[in-house]
Amino acid sequence: MSSEEKRRTILHGGKFFSPGVTASEYGAVGMTGGRIAAVGTPDEVRSVMGSGAEEIDMEGAFVLPGFVDGHCHLLSYGAHLRSVQLADCRSIEEMKQRVAERAEREEKGTWILGRGWDQDYFQERRYPRREDLDAAAPDHPVYLQRACGHAAVANSLALQRAGITADYPDSESGYLERDAEGQPIGVLHEEAQGPVETAVPDPDDAEIIGMLRAGIERAHRSGLTSVQTNDAERPPTELMELYRRVCSPGSLPFRVYLDPAQRDLEDLASAGLVTGSGNEWVRVGGAKIFADGSLGARSAALSREYADDPGNRGVMVTAPDLLREQVRCAHEMGMQVAIHAIGDRALDASLDALRRALRECPRPDHRHRLIHCQITRPEQIAAMVDMECIAAIQPKFVTTDLRWTEQRVGEELTSTSYAWRRMLDAGLWCAGGSDAPVEPIEPLLGVWAAVCRTDSAGDPPGGWLPREKISVEDALWVFTGGAARAEFSDREKGRLAPGALADLAALSRDPREVPPEEIRDLEIVETWVGGSVVHSSR
Repeated sequence: MSSEEKRRTILHGGKFFSPGVTASEYGAVGMTGGRIAAVGTPDEVRSVMGSGAEEIDMEGAFVLPGFVDGHCHLLSYGAHLRSVQLADCRSIEEMKQRVAERAEREEKGTWILGRGWDQDYFQERRYPRREDLDAAAPDHPVYLQRACGHAAVANSLALQRAGITADYPDSESGYLERDAEGQPIGVLHEEAQGPVETAVPDPDDAEIIGMLRAGIERAHRSGLTSVQTNDAERPPTELMELYRRVCSPGSLPFRVYLDPAQRDLEDLASAGLVTGSGNEWVRVGGAKIFADGSLGARSAALSREYADDPGNRGVMVTAPDLLREQVRCAHEMGMQVAIHAIGDRALDASLDALRRALRECPRPDHRHRLIHCQITRPEQIAAMVDMECIAAIQPKFVTTDLRWTEQRVGEELTSTSYAWRRMLDAGLWCAGGSDAPVEPIEPLLGVWAAVCRTDSAGDPPGGWLPREKISVEDALWVFTGGAARAEFSDREKGRLAPGALADLAALSRDPREVPPEEIRDLEIVETWVGGSVVHSSR
């Protein structure tokens, strides 16, 4: 046994809070061998840990289980941190300036990548076009994804390298924006982004490791100790090996539950891997399937036309009959299924596929996940509870989407959507996540959004759809124990109890005792993974 494994540590001098149905609060926590050995009063913990244990005064910090991100794209997030940052752009002119500045630093012909723009924030109130980017960087292929990742804009050189012309065949799975003559204007929706993404040079192993390290270091500073991540840039067996090289006690201790793309199940099967395979640091997660697109790009599949785009009901990225087949295949293989479903029509198709798979091949404790679940109807929530599914929600979406959801989907559908309180009251297990890089990875932003349901300026007063606010305690649980349950780890993560992993986050103040709008500004004082400090601001 190594000296680190023999190490015995007692944390005291703070509040130690374990969220959940039976929430508990302690005065001290004892850790050894990477796990929690005791909780209770300082004297009770000392009696268990014995003499000679190292004691650390947490100086009044609020300590809870390490945050678990219930859905993100960690590799894409790491790449995003190195790309052109566009989330705060408020005009196309500002976007062009940032692209031009990057082009000045890169050799001609080098790809310029970026993400985060949102046309609803632009002064011009329109999508950027290829000629905008041509003016900023005529000698570089430029590819900039919208914040949601379900639409992008490319300049002429990028379209040329991707082979996209006026003859590109549109389909329900992906299409181009075109001018009056039918020529591409550079805006690509859903699977129409594929040719450009294929044309972008693949990063080598060293570059991927650098991206992973950048993402994990930011996650550590945010109090995250685990993520459920969908990364499709490499076959899952290759990605798992790269993650193992980074996420180890000797490097950057971090826990990863890797959701492979459904198309990669053959790669997993050939290696004898299914959901749960791996070790305590890197494990196989659920088979990720995209049912539809995004609401911001008007490609989420709705049961009715978009209120602000007559004739458009969104995009079923995976047709219902194929979705049923993919779900059945993954389910019968023993995989957890993780379906991206934002619109209520996509959720209908997803629930139908899950219902059929469970009827044909019953399996207890499957914990199939429905990711996003933004536009919902009450009967769909009841069906999710009945089938014992898990809703992987992203509360931070509310702070952006409240500006235009009713304009997009109408008053009736809006009134039953982003229904986090309704879900919890119905007994639905919810896992909180960020969907980074779509939103920032910091879980406290998700907690704040779930509690307040306003934008960053505090509008609307009292919160948007305020009946769907959840308590601070519930929000903390969603981002700890709820997310842990989604990956079959709720006995080891998301709780302070003997035998659980010694993964902890220490906050500067108790979020239950500050004004709700200040939750997002709380400092992460320390993050512990496996009983070791991986981030400290002390």
